[in-house]
Amino acid sequence: MLRKIGIDAIEVRKVQQFWEIDGLIIPGGESTTIVKLLTRFEFVDHYAKE
Repeated sequence: MLRKIGIDAIEVRKVQQFWEIDGLIIPGGESTTIVKLLTRFEFVDHYAKE
């Protein structure tokens, strides 16, 4: 859907990919679970350090 309106999108699966993005879209419905997973796999901690 984003590509149809001219926005480049990637799936962020590795911490290093955070440096390639300008924003992060998190689907609704399970935001608490997603935040816990981001923290568990150190996405949040790594991103917050910079």
